[in-house]
Amino acid sequence: MFETVQARLRARLTAGLARSGITLAWWVPMCTTALFTIVLAVAVGQRAGRPLVLLGLGFVLAMSSTLLFAVPGRIAPPWLKALGVLAGVGVLLWFPVVPDFAPIPLAVLVAELGAFAPTLLAFSGTALSVGLLGAAAATVGLVGFPVSRCRRRRLPGR
Repeated sequence: MFETVQARLRARLTAGLARSGITLAWWVPMCTTALFTIVLAVAVGQRAGRPLVLLGLGFVLAMSSTLLFAVPGRIAPPWLKALGVLAGVGVLLWFPVVPDFAPIPLAVLVAELGAFAPTLLAFSGTALSVGLLGAAAATVGLVGFPVSRCRRRRLPGR
């Protein structure tokens, strides 16, 4: 049974990748989508107690390109994926939590755009992702912890 499902998924992914002109092994987008889905589910789960309709909207928007593949079997164009992820993560960032997993899908998006999208779209997606994080930090209070500013605690007597 598992082999049958895997063979069908592999054939569908391979055909979709070929139609889109993307030369990757079938398991690369599958693993990327699995990581993306898990991180997005954690980000939604972190916001328990918030309006369920808005959290569902954020999840569906961010997963819109995956849903597009699941139903008709088409791989979404990079600009459509970028719009969906930016909108979905924007909805989730409206409800900040610490630590927040919602920005992680933006990193996955930027990596995918850098690998497959035209240069202008890749730079635009990166700029919009940074702008979204900046807007979230300025308005609702996205909290970040700079790694380079970590201080070592001094031991007494030293």
